[in-house]
Amino acid sequence: MLKNTTFSILFSVALTALTLVLGSSCNRQADKAESQKYLRAFDAEVTNHTKRILLSRGYQALIKILYLPGTPLPFIMQNTKMGIDCLSAYDLNKACGVYSFNEQTSRWDFDSPGSDSIPLQLFFTDRENKVLELRMYKYIESESAFGMTIPTVMQAMILDKNNKLLTINYSATLKEGFPEKAQMQLTMGGYECKIELSTTFTSRKSADVEMKLQLIKDLNRVIEAEIQAAAVISEFETMQYNQLRASISAFPLEVTIRSEYEFGKWADEAFFSRWNEQSNIKILTQDGRSLGFITLEGQPAADRVNLIMHYNDGSQENLEDLQLLVKSILNVKIVRPVN
Repeated sequence: MLKNTTFSILFSVALTALTLVLGSSCNRQADKAESQKYLRAFDAEVTNHTKRILLSRGYQALIKILYLPGTPLPFIMQNTKMGIDCLSAYDLNKACGVYSFNEQTSRWDFDSPGSDSIPLQLFFTDRENKVLELRMYKYIESESAFGMTIPTVMQAMILDKNNKLLTINYSATLKEGFPEKAQMQLTMGGYECKIELSTTFTSRKSADVEMKLQLIKDLNRVIEAEIQAAAVISEFETMQYNQLRASISAFPLEVTIRSEYEFGKWADEAFFSRWNEQSNIKILTQDGRSLGFITLEGQPAADRVNLIMHYNDGSQENLEDLQLLVKSILNVKIVRPVN
């Protein structure tokens, strides 16, 4: 029943760990009441950061422009063909120009050609009817080994007159059609997010992948994460991530994930039992007190996963009942691909 959803489950676990955060071994243990106090404090802390980002003018502007019809941006439109398979792709040079969104006609009106320094400028209004501008300075994408396109360069910003509401700086290099190095720096709402990806190829069909993430507010790192995995191309030409290692830290918790589970080796029906046997997710406070550990539990009637918190006294609790962020993440519906 969980066919084609194992990667979605792994993503849910990793993303929830990003909302639970980091770990190391220690003999000191917290009781259930203290553990729940820390878990709730974390939920309030991360919810506060999340709300600030989601309510920022930069994020709201980005969401609006992505949903305006016919926006001439990558990930929304394709205007060229690439490679021997003639993949649909995006060419900034072909899209360059100055455009304004016409609210009455719901169309982008072409105003003038783009410049050498700013090939693409898009003018639109926010919910307060103030004029905003998206500037796309650079964008390049290349063909990947999986028959799709991957961005390798992107520089853009959204402004309110001369105030920067959002900036994106991204670069990547490919090897054998896969990202070998990638860096992204994103700023909005007073936050700065830095992401680094590095890949060490061990053969033509396997590699060690490492990703680092930092979320910074007022020069303080509020979330840090490092994820390592062995990536393998399966016989079905899909990517599998095994030997998962993750360490994620955010006030006031720390979490570590260690898993020897190999995706594709076991039947989907055995996923939860095999994962729990071959993996551990530990939660500690940042001063070293153990709060307990997490196991995964499936729901027979749905393609989803429950995260079960095991406290030091032997009791357990579904984290969905304790943390709003966990509930929000896990209630995102997993859509089955059409065969």
